[in-house]
Amino acid sequence: MSFYHITSRSIERYLFKTEEDYYRFLNILYLSTKKHNVIICSYCLMRNHFHLIIQTPHYHISNLIGQIKKQYSNYYNKQYNRKGPLYEKRFFAKEVIDNSSLLLTSSYVHFNPTRHNVVYNPHHYQYSSYKYYYDIQQKSPRLLTMSPILNIFSGSIEDQAKSYITWCEQAWLQRNNRVKQ
Repeated sequence: MSFYHITSRSIERYLFKTEEDYYRFLNILYLSTKKHNVIICSYCLMRNHFHLIIQTPHYHISNLIGQIKKQYSNYYNKQYNRKGPLYEKRFFAKEVIDNSSLLLTSSYVHFNPTRHNVVYNPHHYQYSSYKYYYDIQQKSPRLLTMSPILNIFSGSIEDQAKSYITWCEQAWLQRNNRVKQ
């Protein structure tokens, strides 16, 4: 089973205008992944785009993402009395080939709100799975399966979560130091 980093961007300024929009998308995502036995181990919903890291055993990614985007577009168009496409392109998908790539990609997804200056600390961003890794005692949404990432690290689930957070923070600092040089 392969992991994939999926992202898609709105043609408009906003893909999500209200809290209800974010939660509607997450619900569509949950129902779709449950129906097709797909695992989501990271997500981040930004105002005009989204990022997902998913694992799919056999269901074709194009069909899955197409269904999710179609359902959300139908909701969005009805909600905001608009017509036509909502997304720029089909979507971007890149296979995540190993644990190192999974960590790098999930860090990239989780630090997206920080990179775009929405929040200073990514665990404060409401529409990302990072906060559930940061506070492992917090009840995570049913759509999120953290074990593919946490199991890369050893120890108890608390130790694994701390190791993942430390890893992400160090990766973020290294990425920023390279950009500044």
